[in-house]
Amino acid sequence: LASSRDPGFVPLRDSSGASSCERCNQCRSTKSFGTHHCSVCQRCVREMDHHCPFTGQCIGQGNYHLFLRWVFVSWCGTVYA
Repeated sequence: LASSRDPGFVPLRDSSGASSCERCNQCRSTKSFGTHHCSVCQRCVREMDHHCPFTGQCIGQGNYHLFLRWVFVSWCGTVYA
């Protein structure tokens, strides 16, 4: 489930936003506080934690809770195996 949800991508060339926001140098999207650019996805992600090689996408605001559930279930499967 974590790999099927939008991690919180910031729309490219987003014109909305406060004047205090800055623009990303790589993708030119509006960056608010806590937004980081992923060098693998080449997109900005809100509250980005990391790019996960197991899910194949960034872990951010939109899918962080699902990623934690996946880690917990994987841990339980490892313990009880």
